[in-house]
Amino acid sequence: MALNGLLERGLREAIAESDGELEAYVAERELEPETADHLRQTLQAMPGLLRALDGAIYSEGVPPHARATFSHVVRYLLLEDDLVPSRDDRLLVGMLDDVYLLHRAAQELREHIEGVDFRSIDGGTDLLARVLPSDVVSVLDDHLRSVQAAS
Repeated sequence: MALNGLLERGLREAIAESDGELEAYVAERELEPETADHLRQTLQAMPGLLRALDGAIYSEGVPPHARATFSHVVRYLLLEDDLVPSRDDRLLVGMLDDVYLLHRAAQELREHIEGVDFRSIDGGTDLLARVLPSDVVSVLDDHLRSVQAAS
């Protein structure tokens, strides 16, 4: 099975087994209950967005900063102990910073990505920026800016 298939299957299983994790997180942050469903959808879109970004960075005419941005995002996704670490009891919450960074990278690379509904990307980014701690959002945005400036 290809890696993206494993990722999709793993996300589906994690979401199915989450047993109210996102609902509890949303309640802690005093957000509307339906926010948990929107977060779930954003997480489920992660494999497709990764594939779209992967395909885009190898297209002709893509600037070096686009490849550097994607590489940075992939490295961050692979970190065990990132800004919002995953724990057994909060696996999905620990993935929210990952999916935020992925959405932000897609926004930065939008002119190089085809076949992606950017209304969903923009909406997902806005949603995640509201539910994540503001300092996490700031650090992730700063990371993207520094990668692009260095390229």
